[in-house]
Amino acid sequence: MELEFAVSQSFALTRVVFLLSAVMCLGLSGCGLFYKQPVQQGNVLEQEDIDQLKPGMSKRQVSLIIGTPAIVSPFHHDRWEYVSRFRNSDDEVERKNFTVYFENGALSRLEGDYQPGGTNIENTREQSERAIAPMSPNDDE
Repeated sequence: MELEFAVSQSFALTRVVFLLSAVMCLGLSGCGLFYKQPVQQGNVLEQEDIDQLKPGMSKRQVSLIIGTPAIVSPFHHDRWEYVSRFRNSDDEVERKNFTVYFENGALSRLEGDYQPGGTNIENTREQSERAIAPMSPNDDE
């Protein structure tokens, strides 16, 4: 009888320890210690869409191709800014900026980390400053 009581107490203690450790693991997994969700914020632009932009397009045509901008300044109505930020599960952050300029309601110039007819440019300060592409009607590339 004493042996049965000791075995049942041992079994009950094992069950409590197992349940407690399961609850702790479940609680810690919600804190992001085991896995962090990648986060994409802002405008996701595709190179194929950027390649469709042509000089002289209206604001409506541009917004149909690459979407509405993240930032429209109330002081600069002829400048649209597309900004994106991606944070992966290792907390590395990648930022992309793309600015579209209009003159008299028509697309005139592109600036930033994306260029028509090319691949995405790595997001460094020197390259972003060099990545200015004035658009002329003769650009059919």
